[in-house]
Amino acid sequence: MHHTEFGPAYRICQGYALIEYEKFEEVQVAIKDLDGADLYKQIMSVDWAFSSGPAKRKHTRKWSPPRARSRTPPRRRH
Repeated sequence: MHHTEFGPAYRICQGYALIEYEKFEEVQVAIKDLDGADLYKQIMSVDWAFSSGPAKRKHTRKWSPPRARSRTPPRRRH
């Protein structure tokens, strides 16, 4: 995921990026190499971010088959 905003007054890039790695060792190297590095004349801050897994739905209902609908009575004609 990547998000970038530009400040309206100064056109300064203000944003963040979330990067996923397969291996723990790759994460450690990336943090060590990139924290404090220069990107477009700005110093990057790189740190850990953790996820507790996919978002869970609070109100989940079991699937039930659709109910049979009652028929609408025929229209009365005058």
